[in-house]
Amino acid sequence: MLNNSKPPHDAPLDYHQELARLHLEKFGVEPFITGINWNRPNLIEKGIIKAIESGQPYVEEELPPGTVA
Repeated sequence: MLNNSKPPHDAPLDYHQELARLHLEKFGVEPFITGINWNRPNLIEKGIIKAIESGQPYVEEELPPGTVA
């Protein structure tokens, strides 16, 4: 299902959509992305892959109060 190869930083949108689809299929919800890692998309991708493989839904940490991502 998933391989452990590193996705390219500029991966096409369908790659990101596929990760979200796999997450939704496994957990019944989309990955919870707060925007705290907006500038590190590879971290989000790795987190979603790890979530799917470990059986725990992906949930980013909350933004600090007053922060806008």
